[in-house]
Amino acid sequence: NNNNGGITLFYGSNNTISGNTANNNIDFGINLFETNDNIVSGNFLTNNSITLKNCSHHIISGNNVNKSGIGIYIEICDNINISENVVNENGEMGIYLGNVNGSTILGNTANNNGGGISLDGDHNIISGNTINNNGFGMDILENSDYNNITGNNIVSNDGYGVGIDGDHNIISDNNVSYNIAPNSFGIRLGGNYNNASVNNASNNGVSGIWVDGGNNNTVLGNIANNNTNGIQLLDSDNNEISENTATDNEYGIHLEESNYNIVSGNKLIGNDVCIEEVNCEGNIFKNNKCKEEGIPGYNLYVLLGILSVVAIVLSKKIKK
Repeated sequence: NNNNGGITLFYGSNNTISGNTANNNIDFGINLFETNDNIVSGNFLTNNSITLKNCSHHIISGNNVNKSGIGIYIEICDNINISENVVNENGEMGIYLGNVNGSTILGNTANNNGGGISLDGDHNIISGNTINNNGFGMDILENSDYNNITGNNIVSNDGYGVGIDGDHNIISDNNVSYNIAPNSFGIRLGGNYNNASVNNASNNGVSGIWVDGGNNNTVLGNIANNNTNGIQLLDSDNNEISENTATDNEYGIHLEESNYNIVSGNKLIGNDVCIEEVNCEGNIFKNNKCKEEGIPGYNLYVLLGILSVVAIVLSKKIKK
């Protein structure tokens, strides 16, 4: 405690750093530089960070890092397992990953930070994390491609939920709801060829799912209820918006300056406006459901009831 740095490992492999307490060190709590195949687990840090740079094949697991600038900072590293860490009340970021590839971010808790998780990298898996009450939830930065954000990440924040600015990313089976700032969104697709499917993006500020300057994306089978816009497209072309449920929004689906999109098979009931287009061309709308239909056979049932009453009355008159 109370050093310039707590624990440093340079150029080392096959080491374990476990069960240490490192508090109030000026530059870092635990620092690894140009290292491979190490384990950093079960450490407790307050007011300093875990930092890794130029590394590969590490396990960063079960650490508790609170009240620092950035809780866990990893840069220029590959094949890192970052799992079951608790990173709370860090002023800038819970977990920052810069130029990190082929890694797994699994089951971490990142609450009450400036931001939850920020990723710059390719071919990573982000799964089962809890990211609540941060300034924003998760950023997948520009040129971050082929990442898989799946498996019940829970993202509920003061600002926006998940922003994706790279290409060919998958975001599926997550709960991205109650991101409550007035201009916030659940999921934003700002890149191309991304797939957002089977997510719950309800009770957010402006949009449940927002395709913002993104082309050739797929938005499939999501739930986006109780937002201003259930699903919104802005300056986005050639996207497919299919089989989603967007109910009780101001706008079920809102398209602005977005062209040649396919909007099909969506359930859009109970919205103030079902579908709205502003300055668009060439969009295709088919098989969308904007209102509840009558109960099958209801009119026939009423008619038969009326005829039965008439028959009874006539029968009584005949008997008289």
